[in-house]
Amino acid sequence: MVMDVWATWCRPCLEALPHFAKLAKQYQNDSRIQFVSVSVDEDKSKWLAKLQEEKPTWQQVWLDEKANPQFSMSYQVSSIPRFIIIDAEGKIANPEARTPQEGLDADIKAVLK
Repeated sequence: MVMDVWATWCRPCLEALPHFAKLAKQYQNDSRIQFVSVSVDEDKSKWLAKLQEEKPTWQQVWLDEKANPQFSMSYQVSSIPRFIIIDAEGKIANPEARTPQEGLDADIKAVLK
């Protein structure tokens, strides 16, 4: 799984979005990998509006960080955007994968070997 942790107020997150979409489309028929975006927006309505605008084709999740602060600790998220690759056994294979613009595809391929 490739997890994208993002928020609508994060400019680098928004810049990565179309590149992440390209990767999700590239791997859409590869059963070894799934793509999921986890929004840490405080305002769920802003997240929903962005989804309406962008219409992503991969899984989307909104996380209420105030109610679930353990998420950031468990996945070592101290800043966003954060791309995390989780292997087939459910272990974090790369907690700091590169952005889609900087080499996320190569990071994915390294885990899929």
